[in-house]
Amino acid sequence: MASVHDDNDTFTTESNTDAQVQEFCEVVNDMKNGLASVRETIKSLQEKHTASQLDTKNGISLLSLKHHSMLSYLQSLALISSRRAAGDSLNERTQPTMPFGAPEREARGSGAGDRVDSVIEARVVLEKIKVLEGRMKYQIEKLVRVAEEAPSADNAVNGKIALPLPTSGMLTGCPVDPLAFRPNPQALMDQESESEDEGEVREGGQERGGIYRPPKLAPMPYTEPRAEKDKSRRLPVPSALSTLAHLDPSKPYMESTSGLGSTPALMSARARELQRMTNSRRRT
Repeated sequence: MASVHDDNDTFTTESNTDAQVQEFCEVVNDMKNGLASVRETIKSLQEKHTASQLDTKNGISLLSLKHHSMLSYLQSLALISSRRAAGDSLNERTQPTMPFGAPEREARGSGAGDRVDSVIEARVVLEKIKVLEGRMKYQIEKLVRVAEEAPSADNAVNGKIALPLPTSGMLTGCPVDPLAFRPNPQALMDQESESEDEGEVREGGQERGGIYRPPKLAPMPYTEPRAEKDKSRRLPVPSALSTLAHLDPSKPYMESTSGLGSTPALMSARARELQRMTNSRRRT
């Protein structure tokens, strides 16, 4: 029985090892494919740089620093992974003699610990760049917009498109095109009339034909004004006060339009109240 259990444990261990080996091979293949695509991208960038197509002289130096720091960060991570796979110690490092902000600071050593320190420094720099990039967001967006509109500059010179004012030229030091300051006739058009013309087109592309169509009014609930609410909630005047006011000799005699006056009505109401009280006493 013991030998059977040992054989089962050995079979389970071998199956787990085979699954791990297969998973590791799949990860390695994915890494190879990713590295191949990265090589192709880097090769195309090198060709553009050799042909002077990547001119970043008039660009923002903060973005260039961001790209170089990110590249150094990824390179250090790859080297640390290779050192860990080779079994090297991460404590081997050469301490620099100058602080990090010194311009004359020498490069770090080739030890695994130096790579760890480089990763930490690059990460701190990237975090600081992220804050500065948020403050320069408006300037970066303007430069990107100008770069996207640059291919259409030929059409603008021929009179087909009117470019906006190149206010970002002062920031980048690029020469300003005098034709960009010419008047723009499209800015003189009424935007409201354009929106009305566009609103005359129905769904499906059919026009209204110039027929006036009143706007559709949405049903709204009726809200009673505040004064009417207070008036409806006001308590009636007591009959005793009305009777005293009617019997005041200093005031003129008032009579209703029917000629009956208000005294019979008040007296009848009072009589009904007295009759009700009398009947309730008799029942008790």
